[in-house]
Amino acid sequence: MSQPGRTDGSTTPGAPPPYGAPAGGPGGQTGGRRPFGTPRQGFGSPSGRPPRRTGVLTGLVSLPMTVLFFPIGGLLGIVAAVLAIRALKSRERAQIVGRAVTGLATGLISIVLALAFTVMVAVYWPQVRTYTDCQRSAVTNKEQQVCRQQLVDGVSRRMGVDPAQVPAIGTP
Repeated sequence: MSQPGRTDGSTTPGAPPPYGAPAGGPGGQTGGRRPFGTPRQGFGSPSGRPPRRTGVLTGLVSLPMTVLFFPIGGLLGIVAAVLAIRALKSRERAQIVGRAVTGLATGLISIVLALAFTVMVAVYWPQVRTYTDCQRSAVTNKEQQVCRQQLVDGVSRRMGVDPAQVPAIGTP
C-alpha cells in the first residue's frame, strides 16, 4: 500500500484522490454513488441558460397594444412571431414549445388585427376627417347630432347600405 505523498500515484484507503484525479477510483467509477453536490439531472436547459420567455411576453403585450395603438401592436406582433419561430427551431424546443406556440398565436392575432385596423382607417378616413371637422365647428347639441348623422350616412354609403335603413345614433 502506498502512503499519501508518494510519487507512484497510489494512496492509502480512505484518503482523498490526488489533485486532478477523477473522484471515486480508477476511471472515475464511484460504485453507483454520485459525488457530493452533483445533481441527479442537470439544472435548467442543456445550454446552461434558462429558456427564454421573450416571444410569449412580446406576444401577450402586443394584443392590448394592437387595440390601444395598432401600429405598435402590429410591430410587436411581428417581433413575437419571429421570436416564437426561432424558439421552435432551436435545440431546446421540447422545453419551450408551449410558450413558443402561445407567442406565435398571439403575435399572429396582433398582426391580423393591426392589418384590419389599418384597412379600416384607410377606407373610412375621409368620413372620419369630415366628422371631426364638423364636430370642431359644432356649437350646439343639434349641430353635433347632425355631424353624427352625416358620419353614419357617409359610412353606410361607403359600405353599400341604404342610409335610411341604418338606425340613428342615440335612438332606441
